[in-house]
Amino acid sequence: NADLEDMRGLISDLHAYDDLSKVEEVEVQMKKIDLQLKGYDQKAKVFNSREKIFGNPVTDYSDLSTLIKTFEPYDAFEPLNQYREAFWQKFGAFVELDVDAFVKAFADRDPSVAALDQEMSKYTELRNDIMEYMPAQLNLGMFLVDMARLKFQLQAKCDDVLNKLPKHFLNKAREQHVTILGKYKKVQDR
Repeated sequence: NADLEDMRGLISDLHAYDDLSKVEEVEVQMKKIDLQLKGYDQKAKVFNSREKIFGNPVTDYSDLSTLIKTFEPYDAFEPLNQYREAFWQKFGAFVELDVDAFVKAFADRDPSVAALDQEMSKYTELRNDIMEYMPAQLNLGMFLVDMARLKFQLQAKCDDVLNKLPKHFLNKAREQHVTILGKYKKVQDR
């Protein structure tokens, strides 16, 4: 019975998981609970069958049955896992992007204005996708995942790229302009 009380506590604590970054942790917990419940259920069936064989009264395991029923909605964990996979497929590279390194590397390539415009369009579209694709809260059956903080962080990162990219590009263009003017002046002075 102490084991069942521990299981009740573990199952009731599952609602506290509301962060998409903790999906792996939740998944491990879910598998552990599922295995333990199946083990308890199997033992209950074995004990009941032995009790019948020896003519003893059959033990009531209705508490265990109730606990298994309580866990069933949480056991439908796959939608959260699928959402996480889709999220990382769509936004994973951007989540790990170092904005300053990206902006510097882009400017160091001496891009054209058209290339800058293309990058700006790409990140504007990504920001719009984040706004549209990511709800503030994600409801997946028994799981209510708070997405607001992650959504805000990704939007801020897009804004950072959209602010820094043209500034860095303009600074690079100014440097090149000054260099060209300096060379022109040297030629004139000869």
